[in-house]
Amino acid sequence: MSTVMTWAGDMTWGWDFAARCLLISAAYAVTWPLVARSRRHAEEQDRQHMRAIREARRDRR
Repeated sequence: MSTVMTWAGDMTWGWDFAARCLLISAAYAVTWPLVARSRRHAEEQDRQHMRAIREARRDRR
């Protein structure tokens, strides 16, 4: 039986490896939409901030 040392630890190429991959995939599937939503929210706030700066500069003239 071959053994491989990876960032996930010492594991064999078998069901344990498949289960670990499935767990990582499930965690990624759960967290990715939250990360994307947070990023979209931050981008929208940035757009509003830049718009407010442009309007303030325009009003100053």
